[in-house]
Amino acid sequence: SYMLQNIPMKNILLVLIIFVITGCMTSTPYQPMGFKGGYENTQLDKNVFEVTFSGNGVTSRQRVRDFAMLRSAELTIQNGYKYFISINENTSSTQHTVVTPQTSTTDHNISVSDGYAYGTSNTTTYGGQQMRINKPTTVMRIICLNKKPNDVLSYNAYFIIKSIKNKYDIK
Repeated sequence: SYMLQNIPMKNILLVLIIFVITGCMTSTPYQPMGFKGGYENTQLDKNVFEVTFSGNGVTSRQRVRDFAMLRSAELTIQNGYKYFISINENTSSTQHTVVTPQTSTTDHNISVSDGYAYGTSNTTTYGGQQMRINKPTTVMRIICLNKKPNDVLSYNAYFIIKSIKNKYDIK
């Protein structure tokens, strides 16, 4: 009947709303900061940078950390260095609660018998669900170096770029 024909449309609407809320259901790509997230960086000294990578609601904490490492490696090379040290790193998540829009549909069935009208109505409500969305962020403070230090964990920028781009199939 009329009510059953509306259910698929309501489900499609709900799915579209969820896609918009979660960034079209794809993890944040490796990109400068935008609607879906991405990286930002600030130069704090000649060879010191703070790198932030923020994900959307379907981006894993590991992906966010890897992309912060990738951006750190790119900054290292772009500024004429070969290695970097992470002197401070923090990965956290912010939680957002979103309520989907609510709509109601009423179906009326009226019949006439012996001059009297008889009727029933049924109201169905869609939406109104609460969704919790976690958005991870990694912030790294790095020092870029030309020589590999012996006494502290350092990263070869060229190796990090190759490794992470291969892992996520980034060209």
